[in-house]
Amino acid sequence: MCITGATLVTTTVALRALASSAVFSSALPASGDSSYPRTMVFIGAYVGAFYGWLACATVTEPKIEHLTAAQRAALEAELAELEGPRRKAASAAIAHAREFGDLSENFEYHAAKNEQGLLERRIHVLRERLRHAVTVEHETDEHVGVGSIVEIADEDGDQMEVEISALGGVAPHSPLGSALMGAAIGDVVDVVAPSGAWKARVLAIRRAK
Repeated sequence: MCITGATLVTTTVALRALASSAVFSSALPASGDSSYPRTMVFIGAYVGAFYGWLACATVTEPKIEHLTAAQRAALEAELAELEGPRRKAASAAIAHAREFGDLSENFEYHAAKNEQGLLERRIHVLRERLRHAVTVEHETDEHVGVGSIVEIADEDGDQMEVEISALGGVAPHSPLGSALMGAAIGDVVDVVAPSGAWKARVLAIRRAK
């Protein structure tokens, strides 16, 4: 079951608001009518089922990332920086802003709190990425894998170099990344992208140093 306590509370509030609206109440049988209880039970069940479905629909499976040891180390270093010095600095900024007086009109305080919120969000994202990441080591240049630097050419002969990386490169699960994964030099792969399909020829493969 995906229906939680919070969902049930929301359902109750929504049902009460719905039942008290003038437009909807005019369409309901009178409270003394024998069909009134049954009608309200039906409405409650319907609304509850809807919110239950909505709660289930918003649940998504965590995305698994494939990272090289160096890529994982880079994320861990960033997380350590955010959880240590950056978090301490954010708390200090908030404490300093409090000294300016009335918090309701204290721009410095609200700006500092906003920065803290962004910081904590980034920390949460990094923790989740690392928790669900799989460390891989691609130790060959014979085919494309995570960490490979690939030189490709499109159908017009235009060349580009891309790195298969979830950190600032072409992600392995992206249209281009997924098309290149496993390809060897000389292979032509089909890239199915939102902007349109195109073909890429693998010219060279090397590993990042």
